[in-house]
Amino acid sequence: MNKEIKRQLILSMVLLSMFVMTLFFWYDNFVFHTYVTTSDYQYCFAGGNEDLSIGGYEFSKDHGEEKYGGARIVALKDRFLLENDQVTIDFVIQYDQQEKRLTHHFDVKSDNEVLFMDVEKTNESLLTDKISTAQCEVVVERDHQKVYEQTITMQKQDIVVYNGANKKYALQNIYATSSWLKTGDFISTNQHISQQYPYVIIDYLYLKENGNSDNLNDYERFAYVKGKTQDILDGKNKSVAFFDDKGSLLDRELRCVVTLMESESQSQGYTFVLNLKGAIKAVE
Repeated sequence: MNKEIKRQLILSMVLLSMFVMTLFFWYDNFVFHTYVTTSDYQYCFAGGNEDLSIGGYEFSKDHGEEKYGGARIVALKDRFLLENDQVTIDFVIQYDQQEKRLTHHFDVKSDNEVLFMDVEKTNESLLTDKISTAQCEVVVERDHQKVYEQTITMQKQDIVVYNGANKKYALQNIYATSSWLKTGDFISTNQHISQQYPYVIIDYLYLKENGNSDNLNDYERFAYVKGKTQDILDGKNKSVAFFDDKGSLLDRELRCVVTLMESESQSQGYTFVLNLKGAIKAVE
């Protein structure tokens, strides 16, 4: 073997070693890449006026199941809503010169109550990608008299999709806007995880203002998922949370703390942290 062939062989081995080492150190970042799936669609609307703030109204379709609603309604004035008030909100969307009304009713149980819409399922296609305008028509009745009636324009919000993974576990399809977050899908390469760890808690954290990103104590817990591991793997028990701190949630670093437990009463389980990275989701 002449010197040139030896030199080329050594160079090839060095490059191969560098490539293998790169794969090793970056494994956590791409291990679940081929497993990532997304919902058919996920949209979120928000709006308000001087009286009310309405945020987190979502449309979603996942595994063929369409859902809508889930918004939070906050009165911005003291005693704007009183006990026993009746509130009706029609979410009105227009597309292709057609109009669709989605009606939600509330019985106010206490003064200044914050209202939360249920998430409703539907078999009807909502054609959300063709929405031209969206608004909420809000009516408040008190003692059988209409005391408030206003129309609030709703804006489609930019959505960022967050994912995080290590060598065995991943969280994907975590949807977030500047003020809202929907918990994501938990997956694992361990096919026996639900037998080994029948219960799981997933805490969603954001970095406090001026916090140290390397110090977990500088993160605020503002959402969580808890339950049987198999249910969580099946996409059940998802929830939404609202960000009421300063600025935008999208400007904060996000992490998830996952705790796997052998029993529901176990005080300490197997815990690890997943750093979340986001990418903007295109919104027409």
